[in-house]
Amino acid sequence: MLADYNFYKNDYKMALFMHSLEWSIMIHLPIIVFYNFQVDICILLSLIGNCYLHYLIDDLKANLKVFNLVIDQIFHIIQVILFWAIFCIVLI
Repeated sequence: MLADYNFYKNDYKMALFMHSLEWSIMIHLPIIVFYNFQVDICILLSLIGNCYLHYLIDDLKANLKVFNLVIDQIFHIIQVILFWAIFCIVLI
């Protein structure tokens, strides 16, 4: 039984990555549409950075149990606000 657990112990990482990637694409979608689907390196780096940060925050909450759901959501709200603030400054 223990051998089965060790074999599958990291399976959650792919699901967490896919969730983080989908979330990052959704918050970038308005900007991608604004640029007529011409994704430059700045947008691509932001997408990768937001995906990594979302993955890290969710992993700390769900798997490592460092903080609870409320703190998790506060971090995500701050993440979105900072992302949009940076892009609004860049676009102006």
